[in-house]
Amino acid sequence: MNETPIFIAAGVGEGATTVDGKHKPYLRIDNRSNIQIVLEEVVKTKNSRPIYIWGSEPDLNEELNSIITRERDKREINIISQRGNIVENAIFAYFFYLKNSDKDFKEIYSNSCNPERNNNRFFEFFCR
Repeated sequence: MNETPIFIAAGVGEGATTVDGKHKPYLRIDNRSNIQIVLEEVVKTKNSRPIYIWGSEPDLNEELNSIITRERDKREINIISQRGNIVENAIFAYFFYLKNSDKDFKEIYSNSCNPERNNNRFFEFFCR
């Protein structure tokens, strides 16, 4: 784990507020969505920290495809499908980061998600 990741919440769950029937990450300002603006500003910082964005995976892929494609060689940008609520999303995103960056955690995770080796149900939720 070299660098602390950047987490961006773009959830559209039951508790998410809407404006004129649209979820806030997808409201448009000057023909760009809020989530595009936020990601563009993070990218401008020129750091190499990995970015994890959770929300509606198909919508985020559509909104952010051009930015992700452009930045692919410069930094890691991960879109994580949202879960039930904001706490669950934050925990899942952090575990996703650990799974990708921490060797020991990756081994524990892969063993827990392998039905043939799983004797601990701690990660069962995260294996789906």
